[in-house]
Order: sequence, then C-alpha cells, then structure tokens
Amino acid sequence: MISNFACGFRIVLLFSLVFFIGCTDQVATEQKAMPTMPPTPVIAAKVLSLELSESKIYTGRLEADQTVQIRPRVSGTIDSVHFEEGGLVSKGDLLFIIDGRSFKSEVKRLNAQLKSARAQIDLAQRDVKRAKSLRQKNAISQEQLDNRNTQLTKAYADADAVNAALEIAKINLDHSQVKAPIAGRVSNAMATKGNYVELGEDVLTGLVSTQIFYAYFDIDEATFSALRAKSERKINNVVLMNLVGEDGYRHVGYVDFVDNQLNTSTGTIRLRARFENKMGAYTPGMFVRLMLSTGNARTINLVQEKAIGTDLSTKYVFVVEEAGEWAFRPVQLGARFGSLRAITAGLDGNETVVISGLQRVSPGSVLAPQMQDMASVEEIEKLGAMQSSLSSAPWTGTGQ
Repeated sequence: MISNFACGFRIVLLFSLVFFIGCTDQVATEQKAMPTMPPTPVIAAKVLSLELSESKIYTGRLEADQTVQIRPRVSGTIDSVHFEEGGLVSKGDLLFIIDGRSFKSEVKRLNAQLKSARAQIDLAQRDVKRAKSLRQKNAISQEQLDNRNTQLTKAYADADAVNAALEIAKINLDHSQVKAPIAGRVSNAMATKGNYVELGEDVLTGLVSTQIFYAYFDIDEATFSALRAKSERKINNVVLMNLVGEDGYRHVGYVDFVDNQLNTSTGTIRLRARFENKMGAYTPGMFVRLMLSTGNARTINLVQEKAIGTDLSTKYVFVVEEAGEWAFRPVQLGARFGSLRAITAGLDGNETVVISGLQRVSPGSVLAPQMQDMASVEEIEKLGAMQSSLSSAPWTGTGQ
C-alpha cells in the first residue's frame, strides 16, 4: 500500500513539474512578444549662459511731470469752449471764455474814475501853488496851507486806489479768457456753454504735460545701501522700462530723485525714474515694469520661459541626461528677459533642458530630444543692446 502511494505521489509530482515548465515558457514567450515603449519626442536646448549685469525688476505707474486742474479765476457763465477734448494744446491756447461783459464795464467805470482822480490832483496842485504864494505874503495862515497840502496828498492816494482797482478789473477781464498754463494734453470739458462757474470752486478740465514722465518705485534698504556704495553715494543709475504688451525693456531713463528717508513700516525707500516721451507713447497712469542695475556683470543662466514647470510652489525644469534619461530639477527664478528667464539656482549652465513637450515626460519614459537653440540671434542681440544701455554713463542730473 505504501508502495502504491509513493508511486502515485511521483506521478502527481511529475505532472506538476511539466505544467510549471509549460507555464514558465508561456510567460517568457509573452514577455518577449510585448513591444517596448518608443522614446518620447521632445524639443530640448542647451542652457544659455551670458554675461549680464545683476538687476532687479520693480513695478510702478507713469506720472506726467506737470498736472494741472483748470479752475475759473473769476465767477461767471461759460460763453464758449475752444479746444478739442483729449487733444494737444500749447501754452497760452484759449480753452474757455467766461462772460466778460461785467468786467469790461468795470474797467470802463474805473478808467473814468481814474481820470476824475487825476483831475482832482491837478486842482489840488494848483491850490497848493496859490496857497504857497499867498502864505509868503501872509495873506493866509499856515493852517490853510497845510490843509491844501493835505488835499493834494489825498488826491494822490485816491488816484492810486482807483488805479489799483483798475488793475484788478483788467486782471479779472483777462481771466474771463481761460488759457492753458502749460503745453500738454487736455481732458474733457467739465463745464460747457451756459453753465455758471464759481471762482476757484469748479474744475473746468484737466491738463497734463506730455514731454517728461516719471515712474516712482520702492527699493529695499539692502539694495539702496548697495547702490549708494556702488555709485559713491550718488544714485543716478540707468533704468530700463517695459510697457504692457511690449517684449523686452525698450525705454531708457534715469533715476533723478531719491526720497530723504526710508519708510520704517516697509523698510523701503522711494526712487523716481525720469523718461523723455520722444515717441509720444506714454500716458499718465500706465503700468510699467522697471529694470534697475544693482550689481556688476556676471554669468547668468537663461532658459526659455516655457521650459519652466510648476509643481505647487516649486519651479522646475526637466534636464536631459545620457541615453534619453531625464531628471527633475528644482530651480529658482530671476529676472525675465523677453522670452527668457534667468535661473539663479538649480543649474550650472552645462545642462540641456526640455523646452517643449513637458507634458509628455512621465516616469520611466525615455526621451528622444530634438535640439534647438535656446534663443535666436536676434534675441541675444537685444539682450546685448539692453546690457549696453544699463551700463551706459549715468545721468548727470539731480540724483542723490
């Protein structure tokens, strides 16, 4: 019986072994038959390293160097409006006419009164002359001579008072014609024909200059101290400006004002950059970005903005390694230069990074990079021109 059991066990074991070998061969065959994943196509470029000046980007808004609210300097009814709303005007151009008939009448009345006062002077002078002659003959008393002199003095004073009133009347008549005090661009008419306006109360329109513009911005105390040390305590650095919708920093200006104290709440100090509006591109209130050189030139690594991914608060790039492998590399961002972004930490400048196709990179994938230049020749030339502007001779104005 034991022999029969042993024989049966051997048969079962043999069949199990044959089944196991068959299954193993089948799995191996299926694994050999499975196709391998093709490499993932991406576009990559070598990190661009350039000698650039250390700089920081600030934001602000443009302000005209002169802003005027036009208010009436006499009270009266608006007779007419003499400007194109939103147009350019020159200094002295007529803007409004206020009904000036009462002022003209006042000028005429005071002119007549002045003639009368001058006639009184002539009469008083003759009276004094006669009184002096009579006094020499003791025909009148000294008191009478003194009275004649007093009348003459009073006649002179009356004439002076009338003359002063006449000058005021002429000024009021002149102010009935409201003229532009500066050259610039005028706003809309806030008071039109037929409206009564009060002296110094109503705003007739607004006027801003268009030649010089300012951009105010705040820098931190550490940057302020570094700039003063770099420029021998006189901050007059070149500032480059970018307008909304523009690519790069095309506009060159200078720091012409530094505030006299730091804001203790924020630890910053206010600076002002001055720009000449040669092309007429600036409008008060425009949002601007300002680039200020804060240090000497050094090697800065640049990648295209689209090569940078975001994982929560972490910025990263995909670095292409040998045999199509890739690595996730956290980076810290610096200033933006057109389509390029400075990398302040995370890259040493010798890497190749994925610049297009980031969404196709996945764990375990092998990359098939197609190489391109990180920036075109034109972009590099623009960067060179920008650096040339930043390193140009500082303005010799009133920077502190």
